[in-house]
Amino acid sequence: MPFNSASDAFQLHPQAKQDAREATEEDIFVDGSVRALDRAGIDALRGEDAHAKTTLAVLYAPWCPFCQAMEGGYESAAAALGAKGVDVVKFRADGDEKEWSKECLSLASFPTVLLFPEGRAGYVKLGSERRGPESLNIFVESVVGKL
Repeated sequence: MPFNSASDAFQLHPQAKQDAREATEEDIFVDGSVRALDRAGIDALRGEDAHAKTTLAVLYAPWCPFCQAMEGGYESAAAALGAKGVDVVKFRADGDEKEWSKECLSLASFPTVLLFPEGRAGYVKLGSERRGPESLNIFVESVVGKL
């Protein structure tokens, strides 16, 4: 059956629409305040017995509207927390990284925010959908104490 348009193909094959969204080369959190990690970097952080530095990480997909909506707030939080000694990072967890992220980093939906506290192993997952700069600061300080 020939398709009359790309939207016809997407309606019949929703996975094709998802694949097209995930193929985007455009990134978010690019103002320089958030450091990008690849799988080796986030896996090394995850595997540390005691984190050398408190690290706030977002698992994201640049095509996700919820990730896009938190971009400015996360960058603002990165600048403020970075000034207090917190490392703020991002890990693109869609595409080929999605299944591994579900298995190893508790990814259930985008965005997922994790805190790797200094001096401890493992991470704490943000349980709230409040992801503005103040909420992220409260989350970090509720786990590691006043910065």
